[in-house]
Amino acid sequence: MEVTLELVEFANRKPDVGSAGPVTVSALQKTWRVLSRINGTDPACLGLHPAVYFYSHSTGKHQPAALMAVIRWIAELNDQQIEIFTSIRKEFEDFLIENSAILGETISRRGSRGRSVPTLIAYYSHVVSQLLAGKNQTEIYDSMRSVPRLAPFSVKIPNGVEYGPDFSREVKSFALITDALNSAPVCRICGARYHPDSVNLDHAITKREGGIGEPANARPTHYYCNSNRDRLEALIAKRKAVAI
Repeated sequence: MEVTLELVEFANRKPDVGSAGPVTVSALQKTWRVLSRINGTDPACLGLHPAVYFYSHSTGKHQPAALMAVIRWIAELNDQQIEIFTSIRKEFEDFLIENSAILGETISRRGSRGRSVPTLIAYYSHVVSQLLAGKNQTEIYDSMRSVPRLAPFSVKIPNGVEYGPDFSREVKSFALITDALNSAPVCRICGARYHPDSVNLDHAITKREGGIGEPANARPTHYYCNSNRDRLEALIAKRKAVAI
């Protein structure tokens, strides 16, 4: 219940979620709209894969701070920003996975729940802006040193864990999450991972072009990507052309 109330507060930027009447209804409706962006079958749903965004890869534990940060971050993006984010979403997720220790370090240093949220939002926004500028993973990591809020996490900390003869719970979790991410299916439009609970089927050859509902013409996509296919494909193609 505590986490649920915090989610309502974060989605609405309002300190009081206990009031009755229209205010509460409005707050819950906005929370539902934001959560529908994260996972579900709404045409605007991004279908974010939980293992990428909401779990610690080192411990396998769910991180409420990461969930709250993503909800606040996504809620503040306008339609154009969502579209731009989706065009580099694959690269963004690859960076989060490759540098998954940053999530754990942020929560360890800043604290759990809401205390880590501003830093995580700054982290997400910085990575997106750097990707849009054409930076690679090494350049992005180095650029974090010039951002005061992110500078403490710009130095990779060596793994000082001593391993025994048996696999610890953390090692098991890391291995399972890594395997799940490596084998996760991807959206055929944006290339980012999708979760089986939030996937749509798109006509590879559109119906207006004569495409039919046969298996060979079906391709899994995020709901959002399917709903915005033409603009996204043009934007992604433009980015790839510039990168060549």
